[in-house]
Amino acid sequence: MGVLTNRIALACTTIFLVLTQWSSSWPVNDPTLGFLELPLNTSNLDIQRPYNLALSERYSFIEGVHKLWVYFTDKPHSPDSRTHARTEIRIRWQGYINY
Repeated sequence: MGVLTNRIALACTTIFLVLTQWSSSWPVNDPTLGFLELPLNTSNLDIQRPYNLALSERYSFIEGVHKLWVYFTDKPHSPDSRTHARTEIRIRWQGYINY
């Protein structure tokens, strides 16, 4: 049983090494291909937050970092909304379609 286990381990290792070498020659896809880089500032974004809270209670922008948080007990972003609580950045841009 030990010889068979060793042969299986050797075969698996060989296959792994061959696949690793083979896959390293594949071209790397750019995950940003097709996207445009735009500045994210108050001229092109809306921050949706619970309607009964001040913006500062669910959002901060410090040293170039946007921070948003939401709690399970929060209300939705508008009184008539049928969605759950959320705090999020909604991008406004001519070519951007928001579904």
